[in-house]
Amino acid sequence: METNRIKKLQENMKNNRDIPFLLTDLSNIFYLTGFTGSSGFLIVFPDRPPVFLCDGRYTTQAKKEFITSTEIVEFNTDVYKRIADILTSSGFQTVYFETSLSYQSYLNLKEKNLELVPVPNWLEEMRMIKSPRELELIERALHLSEKAWEAVSPMIRPGIKEKDFALELDYQMIKAGGDSIAFSTIVASGERSALPHAQPTDERMEAGSWLVVDWGVRYQKYCGDITRTVPVGCVEDLWFEETIQLLKEAQQMAQEFIRDGVRAADVERTVRNFLNQHKIEQYFTHSLGHGIGIQVHESPRLSNNSEVILRENMVVTVEPGVYIPGKGGIRLENIVVVEKESCRILNRLPVIL
Repeated sequence: METNRIKKLQENMKNNRDIPFLLTDLSNIFYLTGFTGSSGFLIVFPDRPPVFLCDGRYTTQAKKEFITSTEIVEFNTDVYKRIADILTSSGFQTVYFETSLSYQSYLNLKEKNLELVPVPNWLEEMRMIKSPRELELIERALHLSEKAWEAVSPMIRPGIKEKDFALELDYQMIKAGGDSIAFSTIVASGERSALPHAQPTDERMEAGSWLVVDWGVRYQKYCGDITRTVPVGCVEDLWFEETIQLLKEAQQMAQEFIRDGVRAADVERTVRNFLNQHKIEQYFTHSLGHGIGIQVHESPRLSNNSEVILRENMVVTVEPGVYIPGKGGIRLENIVVVEKESCRILNRLPVIL
């Protein structure tokens, strides 16, 4: 699989400037090679096997994990000089680089008299379409996340601290079989639920309020991501009851719209139009969804300014939410796979609990 990905990338390179591509983004390096270490540099040439540079900590690991035919070079001093030497000895003075490259690394490479060209979105476009194996891993990560929820949901009661609940949820995600937490777990109760990315505090859950929880585990490098809004005891609040039902309807509307050939921007516009009819669209302060895979946020985006046309086997979240300062917020999030005539919802956990 990784070999085919490198070949596809090389085809793009040959059809353009026919120059090498230096990768430093570890998620892209993993996608192309299977390497799971935390440091390394990959040079992909247009017409020869790649070269991977790492320090002594990762040489053995790289030899074990690389499925593709790759030359592994261990460096002990100036890696940027080694990169420049490898490129110039191969007849290249110009190299593509990722826009995520740090400014300091950019300057270090420029000092070696290399011409640096920002790369088009080749890898982002490749990564948007998931392989059958990637779909399995995302679904597995999501289901492990949901399994952890089953273990912690009895904790939702008055007097429990947000931090304590979040810590237990993190623990249960790993206990369920996850490798690590995919992102910092969000737990927000009461008025704090109006903060879309609120971090857990010592705030205690109160009877009659509600709790927004956004969590996910990483499994074999792939991420799960799910949000649910749940009552703490009995919630006698008409706004909460009406709004959570509207968001559920908006989410269903989006999921029914998603299919191969649909514009990502049109999906969000449909939801915004619906929420506008119910006079709450102004409180929907983020995009409808995002791609998910090796990273918890990746392309494509379900947003008004997206130019992406959805294609089969893209994976996106669908997460409408409203947030009113001083009142609270509600968010519901599923993960779906784009299919030819519809989308497939990966979640098993009910939207409203």
